[in-house]
Amino acid sequence: METVQQAVIINEKEQFLILQDSKKLWRLPLDELREDENFEDSLKEAIKSECGIDVDILYQFFSSIVKVDGKEKFNVAYLCRPKSKAIKLSEDFIAYKWAKTSDMKKLKLASQQVLEMAEKANILINGGGQIEEE
Repeated sequence: METVQQAVIINEKEQFLILQDSKKLWRLPLDELREDENFEDSLKEAIKSECGIDVDILYQFFSSIVKVDGKEKFNVAYLCRPKSKAIKLSEDFIAYKWAKTSDMKKLKLASQQVLEMAEKANILINGGGQIEEE
């Protein structure tokens, strides 16, 4: 099964980077991982290519099975922090914005999962959902 990696990039204002594609749908930065690739290197390269920024990958926090063009793929989301603020979009995108989850609810998202992942990331960033050691 192929793997799709999504970057949930959150800045210091707890806003998420979302990208608008040519269909005017908003989505997260995305990478299709090939078998021979290192997940972290591949995701960082994809983010650099799509957004023009470097990120620190904090950790994996979400996974699911999704259908992309009628084909099931393993979807993995990573929480990331940007190392810089200067976004330079690839030609695949027409716009970007830093948005809170409340703002995302008003946008035409590529998938409801974009909002779901951002909400889960907010919970983690704000101290919820962590496993306590006994």
